[in-house]
Amino acid sequence: MAWVETKITGLDELQRKLEELPPKVAQKVLREGLRDGAEIVRDAFIAAAPSPETYAEGGKRTEAAGTGRTILGHLRDLKSWKIRYKGRPEDYAGSAYVGPSNTVLETRTSGETKGLPRTAAFIVKMLEFGSRTRSGHPFATSAWESVKQKVLDKIIDSIREALE
Repeated sequence: MAWVETKITGLDELQRKLEELPPKVAQKVLREGLRDGAEIVRDAFIAAAPSPETYAEGGKRTEAAGTGRTILGHLRDLKSWKIRYKGRPEDYAGSAYVGPSNTVLETRTSGETKGLPRTAAFIVKMLEFGSRTRSGHPFATSAWESVKQKVLDKIIDSIREALE
């Protein structure tokens, strides 16, 4: 996945209020705001993920080992996506990563990559950017573009609400 960074500026009042709080409390407020926004992004990724009905790998529906479900079907599960936070309390800033997890969906049983696991992260990368033999279908990029303003608004609203 490509790294997308969005900086929120012009919120001097919120920044001042955060800096008036003890660093650990401010970090908690930021983390909760980021979590609220990240959940919107994760839900958009899940909704936009190709389904077995809309995307077939060369006409085949590849089953994830022993599950009776296709690999693409697993991309619509919450456990296939993760949200991770980063930030130091003294910085009064933070970031959230939303992306595919390393949940193993299948292990290759034949071909050049026999024995190698296919994770949600690998499948999403192949779908999003393609490979030397397949063109990409950037569902995550379009999902982010469709919700980014809603996400920013949610983060700001969550922080404002916590500071009141």
